Amino acid sequence: MSGTKVIRLKGHSDNIRSLCLSQDGTKIISGSSDHTIKIWDIGQQSCIGTIRNHLDSVWTLSADTNFRYLVSGSRDKTVCLTSLQTFESNCVCVFDSQVCASTFIFDENSNSQQKIAIGTADANISLYSLDTSLQQLKKNEKKNSNSGKSVRRSTPHLSPQLRPSSEEPPVPVEDIPLSEVKGESCIKKFSVLNNKRCVLTENTNGECELWDICRCKKIENFGKVSFEEKEKELNVFYYLPSWFSIDTKTGWLMVHFERQCLSSSVTYSPSIGMPEKIKEEEKQLGKISFGESTLAGLFDKFLNSAKNQNEQEQENSCYRFEIDNDVPLIITRIPEGSIITRTSSFKCGEIDSSKLPSWLIDDLLYGGNKNVPDDLKTQFKIVPDEKRGDKQLPPIENGSFQSPYYLSITKVKEHVLSNLEKRENDSRYKNMSIDILCNGTVLDPSLTLCTVHHLIWKSGKEMTLHYRLSD
Repeated sequence: MSGTKVIRLKGHSDNIRSLCLSQDGTKIISGSSDHTIKIWDIGQQSCIGTIRNHLDSVWTLSADTNFRYLVSGSRDKTVCLTSLQTFESNCVCVFDSQVCASTFIFDENSNSQQKIAIGTADANISLYSLDTSLQQLKKNEKKNSNSGKSVRRSTPHLSPQLRPSSEEPPVPVEDIPLSEVKGESCIKKFSVLNNKRCVLTENTNGECELWDICRCKKIENFGKVSFEEKEKELNVFYYLPSWFSIDTKTGWLMVHFERQCLSSSVTYSPSIGMPEKIKEEEKQLGKISFGESTLAGLFDKFLNSAKNQNEQEQENSCYRFEIDNDVPLIITRIPEGSIITRTSSFKCGEIDSSKLPSWLIDDLLYGGNKNVPDDLKTQFKIVPDEKRGDKQLPPIENGSFQSPYYLSITKVKEHVLSNLEKRENDSRYKNMSIDILCNGTVLDPSLTLCTVHHLIWKSGKEMTLHYRLSD
């Protein structure tokens, strides 16, 4: 096989989502996001028919061995059976979620029941009978044959209940499946909360759940509530740079960490936005790196083993989050100069240290390099508030800074007062009460520079802060 393009078939106006090839290789059927199904004659290199029996993307196609009948499943949650002789369709069944896969269990020469297996986005597999639908289509085929009516390939006949112009949902031939295999609920929606530690998800059962990334577990199930309202309720006025990414393509919560997570996740408020129970458990925690403490928890067994072998304390004694030993891990490495990845998979409690990248070992055992890169530093200048003459203070020296994103406004206050005390040679400044403002808003001392920059300043320019005597 050369991989050379032989022919190109044009006709759809949007992405092709599914394909079905006849056994003799002469015809191909395509389903598209333009809501249509097209039948192509490969020899003629042209479309010989169009079927319009869905109101949304056609995601799955399955034909019988004789290429006489076609089953199509769509994002519109319907499954249709279509005669490829008359192009007439029946809606076999309607689901509560999108139809993702289908396959015939069909024997043209058998007297046994003809069936179709359907897989849906809610992870269920359903088995439906096709007997009634087939009988209706065969009856119409016979009627058309007896009347001598010709088959119109380019403008297919549609059953009344399937007309796209109809606003009523299609009437299914089958109401109840022959059998059903219930799948586990899977995640269909997620949001990383502002504290950059929790992820709120909604599963296919409509349940909202809260996950703690640092502990690698679900910490709360809110039941069937509004995802948007719960997200708004849980979000706190706080900002931290993103230090992980989320993937839910498998239906599960997959969290991706890279090396920069060590320096981009430093916080003085590790429990902000967390449930009260966790706040109580972590009330003694001060400054930590979420990334470092999470990785240390994931590789706790490796760190303990290394400590025992060396018979000495490790140089890096960071806090470790408690993580279950059964949490699955996948490590992907790309060797220098190569585009081929090497992956290793295991559980937390079964780690093979030879599979770990060298940077991970160095950073976990010895602390590694956690210097904050320049692109994660906050540039700002601080000047007296001239709008309040009675509260105005003298300017400080060198009022422009490039500081770590996690620095608090309390530290900014301390620096201003210390600078004024030295410059004015006046000890009164040491215990003076001042306010720090941004865009006219008096800042809470606990806010971090990155929170102020992203949620109050809201500009890519150098941030300007003002200071004045407190009211």
